[in-house]
Amino acid sequence: MEKRLLAIENMSDYLLGLINQPEPSQAEYSRANKELLKLRGSMDLINKLRTKEKVYSVDTQGYLLFY
Repeated sequence: MEKRLLAIENMSDYLLGLINQPEPSQAEYSRANKELLKLRGSMDLINKLRTKEKVYSVDTQGYLLFY
């Protein structure tokens, strides 16, 4: 699952890079923007998950730790 999350994050970063180029072509910008819109919901969920991972952890004995 981690690989899939990383793949989505990497794709989002790549598409943001295309959009933020000094002068992207209209076709590049349009395609990248469309794909980013599709990924927005997934990125929101991934960011929430990453935040929870930072707050909660499990120790070596299986106990839930809170930070």
